[in-house]
Amino acid sequence: VKRAPGVISPLVAGAIGEGVVTAGQNTEQLRQETPTGTLTAGQSALMAGSGALTGALALGGGRLAKRLGIADVDTWLAGGGSVKDLAKQPGLLKRVSGGMLSEGVFEELPQSTQEQIAQNIATGKPWDEGAGSAGAMGMLVGSVMGGGANILTGRAESQPSPTPKPDPIASILNATAGPGADLGA
Repeated sequence: VKRAPGVISPLVAGAIGEGVVTAGQNTEQLRQETPTGTLTAGQSALMAGSGALTGALALGGGRLAKRLGIADVDTWLAGGGSVKDLAKQPGLLKRVSGGMLSEGVFEELPQSTQEQIAQNIATGKPWDEGAGSAGAMGMLVGSVMGGGANILTGRAESQPSPTPKPDPIASILNATAGPGADLGA
């Protein structure tokens, strides 16, 4: 698909969006946890870097999903798919398992782990405190989200195509030709 100059692909837009939103959420969470309610330049830089890494991981996961021929949640939310594309989707089992793998294991597991590590470093906690739990929870939620999105994308495949409108000219010809005639076909 050819894009106009300066237009970002939905794959890239979805990854950037996830990175920016995550950086914002984690920065605000960190700000609320600090006694002064403000962040140092180092803490801000750490949260921005963590958001950038989250975006990079989302881009990698989106590319993997594309290679597997399945829907990526972030890409779809950024407008990266149409009902026409759904007809090209693989079977339900492959879509769901691929979505779980892509979104759960390759995106959310490392994203959640590195985000927890960044929060720990920024707050002076041991770097690995809660990182395993955060990664496991991210993988679980990402698997549900990725698998679920690929169940939803398959629904359009089974929907019947719209009934074509009758051709008014054929109707007139058939009516004037008498019973049993089909001149419009």
